[in-house]
Amino acid sequence: MVPLRLALRNFLCYRGPTSLDLAGLRLACLCGDNGNGKSALLDAMTWALWGKARGPDDDLIHMAESEMEVDLEFLAGGQRYRAVRRRARPHRPGGAGQTALELFQATADGWLPLTGDGVRQTEARVSQLVGLDYGTFINSAFLVQGRADEFTVKPPNQRKQVLADILGLGYYDQAAARARESAREREGQRQAQEAALTRIETDLGRLPQYQGEVEAQEAQLAKGASGLAESQANLQQLEAGVHRLEALQAQLQGTIKARQQAAERLAHWQGELARRQQALQEHQALLAQTVSIQEGYARWQEAAAREEAHARKLGQALALRGERMRLEQAIAAERQRLEGQRRELEAKMALWRPVAQALLGYERQRDEATARVKDLAQAEAALEHQARELDAAREQESRLVGTLRQLASEVQALKEKTHLLGSRLVGTPRCPLCGSELGAEQRERLRAESAAQGEDKAREMQGVEQDQLRQRRQVQTLQEQAARERQRLGKERAALEGRLQALEGDISRGRQASNWMAQASQQVQSLQDRLSSGDFLKEEQAHLKEVLAQEAHLAYDPAQHQAAREERDRLKHYQELYQRLGEVQASLEAERQATETAQLEVTQWQAACREAEQRQAALEAGLVELPHVAREAAEARRQVETLAQQQARLQAELGAAWQRLDACLALRGERDQRLAALARATEDKSLYEELAEAFGKRGIQALIIETVLPELEAEANRLLARMSDNRLRVALETQRQARSRKGDAIETLDINISDELGTRPYEMYSGGEAFRIDFALRIALSKLLARRAGAPLPTLFIDEGFGTQDAEGREKLVEAIRSIQDDFDLILVITHMEDMKDAFPVRIEVAKTEAGSTISMS
Repeated sequence: MVPLRLALRNFLCYRGPTSLDLAGLRLACLCGDNGNGKSALLDAMTWALWGKARGPDDDLIHMAESEMEVDLEFLAGGQRYRAVRRRARPHRPGGAGQTALELFQATADGWLPLTGDGVRQTEARVSQLVGLDYGTFINSAFLVQGRADEFTVKPPNQRKQVLADILGLGYYDQAAARARESAREREGQRQAQEAALTRIETDLGRLPQYQGEVEAQEAQLAKGASGLAESQANLQQLEAGVHRLEALQAQLQGTIKARQQAAERLAHWQGELARRQQALQEHQALLAQTVSIQEGYARWQEAAAREEAHARKLGQALALRGERMRLEQAIAAERQRLEGQRRELEAKMALWRPVAQALLGYERQRDEATARVKDLAQAEAALEHQARELDAAREQESRLVGTLRQLASEVQALKEKTHLLGSRLVGTPRCPLCGSELGAEQRERLRAESAAQGEDKAREMQGVEQDQLRQRRQVQTLQEQAARERQRLGKERAALEGRLQALEGDISRGRQASNWMAQASQQVQSLQDRLSSGDFLKEEQAHLKEVLAQEAHLAYDPAQHQAAREERDRLKHYQELYQRLGEVQASLEAERQATETAQLEVTQWQAACREAEQRQAALEAGLVELPHVAREAAEARRQVETLAQQQARLQAELGAAWQRLDACLALRGERDQRLAALARATEDKSLYEELAEAFGKRGIQALIIETVLPELEAEANRLLARMSDNRLRVALETQRQARSRKGDAIETLDINISDELGTRPYEMYSGGEAFRIDFALRIALSKLLARRAGAPLPTLFIDEGFGTQDAEGREKLVEAIRSIQDDFDLILVITHMEDMKDAFPVRIEVAKTEAGSTISMS
C-alpha cells in the first residue's frame, strides 16, 4: 500500500479541512514540534483503512466537533483506490456513535464504488486489497521510536522469544495451552468413567437379591387378591339393600317437596284472589267519575297544543342563534388569523432588519480581508528573496569552512617542519627535510622561518575562524527570522481565510434577508388592506345578515311559552285519569273472569295439600330399616378399602422391586458405553498431550523460527552490505556447544558479525556499526512480516528518535535510510529536530494553530 493523498477533517488536532499530497514522493521527512500532529497523520491512515488508531473512535474526534472524516487515496496492486471513513458522536449520553466506510476504485470514467453491505465487509475488502491486516501493517511498515534494537539488545537466550513475538507465534502458545487444558479435561473424564464403572460393577453384584424380592412380592400380591374378592361380593349385596331404601327415601323427599309446593301455590292463589277482589272495587269507583275526567282531559289537550306551538318557535330560534354564533366566530377567527399573520411578519421583519442593514458592512470587511490576503501573498513572495540570501550565506560559510581546513592543514605542516628542524640541530650534518648538508646557522634560520610562517598562518586561521563564526551566526539569524516570518504569515493567512469564509456566510444571509424583507413588506400591506376593508369570508358575512333577519321575523316570546307550559302541567293529571279510565273500561270483564279463576285455583290446591300429607305418612313407615342396613354396608366398605390399600402397597413394593431389577439389568448396557467412553478419553488425552508438545516452544514454533532465520539473515546481509560497503555481514546461529565436559548443544540465538578483522559477537560492536546492524535486522523483519502476509512492502514509516543519537549517529541513520530508498516506493521519516530537516529532499512541516494543526510542504 502506497498512500497518495490524505484529506482529513475534525480528526484529532486537525479541525478544518486539511490535505496532504504524497503522490510522486520517494523520500521525505515529516517534521514539527512534539504534539503538533505528526503521528496523527499516520493514525488517520490506519483509521481510514482498518478503523484502528491510538484510541477509541469517539476520542479521535476533535473536542469541539460532533463528527469527523478521513479520505485516503492509495495504490495497491498497481491500482488506485480511495477509502472514505466517517464517524459521528452519539446523539444522547450512553448511546452508540455511527460509523460509515466507503471504498472506491479509480477508472477512466471516475470512481467505481466497491463498498460492501456494511463496515465489516468493506474493511475485509480493504485488507484483501492491501494484503495486510492492521497488526501486520504496524509491525512491518512502521519503525516505531526506540524499537529498532528491540531484537538485537536482548540476551541470546531471550532473542527467540522476541522473534516469536514479532512473528506472532503467541498464537501457538495459546493453542498449546488449549491442548493442555483439553488433556486435563480428558483426564478428568477418564477418572470419572473409572469411578462410574466401579459403581456399576458393585450394583450388578446385587442382581440375585433383586430377583428374589420380585418373586416374594408377586406371591403376597396373589394371596391378598382372593380375600379382597370375597369382601367385595358381600359389599355389593349390602349396597343393593341400601340403594332400595335410598330410593324410598328419595320418593319421601319428593313427596315432602310436592306438599311444600302445593302449600306455596295455595298461598299464592289465596293472595291473588284477595288482590282481584280489591281491584274490582277500585274499577267500579273510577267508572263513577267518567264525565268529570273527560272534561278535564279536553282542557289539557288545548293547553298542550299551545305549548307545542311555542316549543317549535323555540327550536327555530335556537337553531338560528347557533348559526349566528358560528358565523360570528368564523368571521372573528379569520380576522384574528389575518392579524396574527401580519404581526408574525412584522416580528420577523424586526429580526431580519439588522441582518439586512449589516450587509454593506460585511461586504466592506470582505474587501478589506481580500486585500490583506493579497498583501500576505506579496510578503510570502518576499520570503523567497530572504531564502536566496540564506543560501548565499550558507555558501559563504561553506567556503570559509574549506579555507579554515586548508589553513589548519598548512599550520600542521609548518609545525611538523619546525619540530623536525628543532629536533636535529645538534650533531646533524644534513637537512632532515631535503637531505642536503646544512650548517648550524642555516638550520636555525630555517627553523625560525618555519616558526614565523606557522605563527602567521595561525593568526590568519584565527581571523578566518572569527569570520566563519560570524557567518554561522548570520545564517542562524536568517533562518530564525525566516521561520518566524513564515509562521506569522501562515497564522495570519489561516485566520484571514477563516474570516473570509465566515463573512461570505454573513453576506449570503444579509442578501437573503434583504430579499425576504421586500417580499414580507408587500405581504403586510396586503393583509392590512384586507382587514381594513373586510375583504374576507364574504359568503359567511352575507349569510350572517340573513340569519339576523330571520331571528327578527320569528318573534319568539318566552313569557307566553312559560304560561302555556304551566297550564299544561296543571291539567296533566286529567291525561293520566283519562288513560286509566279507558284501561278500566277495557279490562273490567277480564278482571271479573280472573277473580273467578283465582277462586277455582284455591279450591284445587287445598285438595292437593291433603293428598300429599297422606302419601308422606305411608313412606315414612317403610323407611324404619334404613339405618341398620346402612351401618352394615359402611362396615363392609371399610373392610374392602383396607384390603385394597394392602394390595396397593404390595403392588407399589412389587413395582419398586421390578424398577431396581430393571435398573440393574440396564447397567450392563451402561457398562459397555462407559468402557467405550473410557477408551475414547484415554485416546483423546494422549492426542492432546501430543498437540501441546507440537504447538510448544520446541515444536512448530522452533520449526518456523528455523525456517525464517535464513530469509531474515539473507535480507539483513543484503541491506547491511549496502550500508557498510560490503564490510559487515551477519550470521544467526540457533545452537552452540556448551562449555561443560559433555559438549552438548544448547538452544540460543547468537548474532555474529563478520568484518575485515574477523567474526565477533554482536555485543562487541557499538556506535554507528551497531546501529546499522540494528537497522538492517529491523528492516529485514519488516519485509519478512509483509512477505509472510502475502503482500509487498512498498512503504516505510520511520519514527526512530533522532534525538537519542549524537551528530555522527544521526549522519549514520540518514546514510542508512538513503541506502535503502530504492527498495521502497515511499519512505517517510518523522522528526522534530531542526538540523535534520535539510537532510531530506522533501520536507513536510506540521504546525499547530488556534484553528487546528496545518500542513505545508517544501
